[in-house]
Amino acid sequence: MTNVRRIGTILMLTGTIAACSTQSTPTAPSIPVAPRAQFTDLKAMAGTYTLTIDLDASCTEFPTVARLRTYRAMLEDRGWHYLVVEVAGGGFSEPTQIGDLFSGELSLLQPTNPALKWNSFDIGCEVAEPLGDVGALAVCGFGPVTRTPSGLVVAVTGNASILRTGAIGPWCKGVHRFAFERD
Repeated sequence: MTNVRRIGTILMLTGTIAACSTQSTPTAPSIPVAPRAQFTDLKAMAGTYTLTIDLDASCTEFPTVARLRTYRAMLEDRGWHYLVVEVAGGGFSEPTQIGDLFSGELSLLQPTNPALKWNSFDIGCEVAEPLGDVGALAVCGFGPVTRTPSGLVVAVTGNASILRTGAIGPWCKGVHRFAFERD
C-alpha cells in the first residue's frame, strides 16, 4: 500500500511540475487610471455668503424680527461628502455650526442636486438663535440646493418655532426660503 501512495504522490508532483512549466506570454502593463475627483459639486459652493432666511408665509404668528433673518454664512470644505455650514451674526454672539450641505454625487445611480440639512443633528432643531425679549428662534429642515449666478437658493421643508423660557411660543411647518448670496 505504501508503494501505491508513493506512485500517486509522484504522479501528482509530476502533473504539478508540468502545469507550472508551461510557457506563458507576458501581458502588457495596464495603464493606471487616475482616480476621479469626488464631490466636485461641493468645491464650487464652498466659501463665504450672506444668508437670508425667509420663513414660510404660514408663520403669521411670528414676530416680524423672526420671519426674516440675515447672517454671514461660511460653507467649509473639509474633504468630506458635505460642507459644514456655520453662521455668524443675527442673534448669534459667536460663529455657530448649524447645517450640512451634502453632495449630490452621493447617489449610486445618478447624481442629484446637493441638499441642505439645517439644524437637524441628533434630535432636530437643537440650535436656537437668541432674539432678546422675543425668545429664541429655532428653524430646522431639509431641502434641495439650486445654484444661481450669485449663489444658492434652498427650499427647506421643516419647522420653525419661538422658544421662550418655560414654554414654546408660535410654531409653524412650511417651506422656508434660504438664499445664499456669495460675498
